[in-house]
Amino acid sequence: MRVKNHKDFCCFKYKSTTDEFTLYSLGDIVIREVEDEPEIGVVIQLYDRGDLRTDMFGNCYNDEVRLATKKEIEQYRIDLIKHLKK
Repeated sequence: MRVKNHKDFCCFKYKSTTDEFTLYSLGDIVIREVEDEPEIGVVIQLYDRGDLRTDMFGNCYNDEVRLATKKEIEQYRIDLIKHLKK
């Protein structure tokens, strides 16, 4: 799932780079499994070697996250539903 405009979730004007390791796109909604409760974030910046930044939990490696399902978005971050790209 992806939001219509990832810039709606940015606090700054980020520069992104992509390479052969890039698995995600700007605006993708990803989930990171943590002990207490999963975290949902919008991809707002891409780095070399597939690293990325989200609006909610900052920088991470692409192997720490996966695309979130609509059900997960509804459960953990309902505010994103109105921003989904159709």
